[in-house]
Amino acid sequence: MTHTNPSEGPNQSPEKKRRYLTAEKKFQIYLEAQDGTKPVGELLRREGLYSTDLARIRQQVREGALQRLGAKPGRQQDQVNPDAYQAIKHELQEKERTQRQFTKDLGFRGIGQAGALPRLQLGCSLLGSGGRDAGRLMQRG
Repeated sequence: MTHTNPSEGPNQSPEKKRRYLTAEKKFQIYLEAQDGTKPVGELLRREGLYSTDLARIRQQVREGALQRLGAKPGRQQDQVNPDAYQAIKHELQEKERTQRQFTKDLGFRGIGQAGALPRLQLGCSLLGSGGRDAGRLMQRG
């Protein structure tokens, strides 16, 4: 079988790996594009970028500048590590899920439902005894 389209052949070119630019490089590209001494197209070709990449870099520079210029003077708040935040968020969700399952397994019902009524009545009767049995109620919790 012959292939008419070269891209269908067995010798396909390997996919290009994504290239990540450092913040310093992005800022250098931004400054060069803003300089205006050379055509932007020449800069894009040299760096292997598309116009959308340059638009994204310009937007990031704008957002960064607004964030820094809008900051109030004084001590800067500590930034939370995104990985640590995600780990804590996941741990909290897991604990909430476990707590829901635990309360479901115990058959707990909230106040205003039949399950809470006997405990509430017990508490009122103990408090009606002058409070001498209230300690036992707190221990039963």
